[in-house]
Amino acid sequence: MNSVAWNGKLQGWGNGGFAGEIDYRALAIAVKKGYAAVGTDTGHAGNGTDASWALGHPEKWRTSATAEFMK
Repeated sequence: MNSVAWNGKLQGWGNGGFAGEIDYRALAIAVKKGYAAVGTDTGHAGNGTDASWALGHPEKWRTSATAEFMK
C-alpha cells in the first residue's frame, strides 16, 4: 500500500473460538479500503473449533489474562 492510499488508520483482525488462522480475505478488504491491516494466528495453526493444541498443555492457555478473566 502506498502512503497516498492509506487513510491513516490501523485495522486489526482477531479470531473467534480457538483461533489459529489468519483471515487473509478480511485483511485484503481492509487494505483495499485504505487501512493498514494486521492479523494473528496466536502462534499456532488450526481453525476456530480445533483445541488440540491446548489439550494436555495447560501452560499454553493459562495466561495471566485468562486467570484474571476467570476470577
